[in-house]
Amino acid sequence: MANTPSTAQTRKLFYGWIIVFAVFLLAGTAAGLIYAFSVFFDAISREFDATRAQVSLIFSGAEFIWFLSGFLGGFLADRLGPTRVVLFGAVLMAGGLFCASQSQTITGIVLSYAVGVGVGGGFIYIPSISLVPCWFKRQRGFATGIALCGVGLGTFSLPLLGEALLVPLGWDGSHVVFAIIALVVCGGLSFFLIPRPQAIGLTPDGDPHSPLQMSEQTVPGLSLSEALRHRAFWHFYFASLLTAAVIFTTYVHLVPFAIDNGNDSSSSVGLIGTVGIASIAGRFIFGGLSDRIGSRRTISLMSAGMALAVAWWLFLVPTLGNLYVYALIFGAFYGGYISTLPVLAMAFFGGRQLSTIIGALYTSWGAGALIGPTMTGVLFDFTGTYTTGLLASIGFLLVASLICLFIRDRAVPY
Repeated sequence: MANTPSTAQTRKLFYGWIIVFAVFLLAGTAAGLIYAFSVFFDAISREFDATRAQVSLIFSGAEFIWFLSGFLGGFLADRLGPTRVVLFGAVLMAGGLFCASQSQTITGIVLSYAVGVGVGGGFIYIPSISLVPCWFKRQRGFATGIALCGVGLGTFSLPLLGEALLVPLGWDGSHVVFAIIALVVCGGLSFFLIPRPQAIGLTPDGDPHSPLQMSEQTVPGLSLSEALRHRAFWHFYFASLLTAAVIFTTYVHLVPFAIDNGNDSSSSVGLIGTVGIASIAGRFIFGGLSDRIGSRRTISLMSAGMALAVAWWLFLVPTLGNLYVYALIFGAFYGGYISTLPVLAMAFFGGRQLSTIIGALYTSWGAGALIGPTMTGVLFDFTGTYTTGLLASIGFLLVASLICLFIRDRAVPY
């Protein structure tokens, strides 16, 4: 690509929208590949005679490492640029999926997912989603919401692909196909990533610029050490941990719950895809809401909405129809939540080291991914029911909503 200021200024299409499209596909592919794990849950459990807690650990461990390594990925992206980091992540993710397909033990799958899918996904996801808020200001919430619609599309399409591949290829052959997708799609798109508009002589939203704005040194915001001394960072961190625990509980346990209650396996798998499709709608519905009422209020509302959805799951008769309603409601609020979180980070901490700060904030999602599904799986193994785990999920989300509601906004957002 020719990335000189003169050629950049003559483009009719603002390059920020190319970033949005690239992140749409990158985030959607990376997220869809790991969220498709629920399709293989029962097949892996049967083949290795594993408990639900053990199989849940494959996903939970990978997500935990995903968001921990995302901090390192964000740190490296701020220093080396996103292309190198995302390309390396694509190679790691493909390798992890392939190694999982060749594993002969449940421990081998856990390690393959943790090292390959976990680290690789973190190196893809965090550096990618951190880019969009830097390219926009007036339409920051809207553009970020559009980019993260890719997560919903990937969550819908890749589980369906996994289901289609499961019978002819088995769970292991399906993982080989997924490895090729990770390498080709994520590796190829990494070459389109540019860290911020100033790098090619542009300004956020493609506005006319002054010579001062051309300097990369003018990017406002906090360093990581300054953000860590900010009380709001730790409030958002704890709220994100609680919310993530419930989100990943849904992705791991919703399908097994539906099957346990006598619903058809193939129809139950569609619940995860429905969460993904609903999350796309949620990004459109709620993605621009933060531009109007503020990111903090929006994210509090999203957590409260997810709590109401989990209450629906818990207290209504577990028919397939009721579970699909849950997937629609939960997915919409979940979509609004994940599209707002990067916007919130930009508003409070600025773009100076945004990838690093978002990476640090998202380590809370790693802890939530480890705690939520595993805790729910253990409670199920002990009690034979999901009731206790779902009650805990409702409590987690209400606490998260209240934490965000009572944080004070910055007088002037970045």
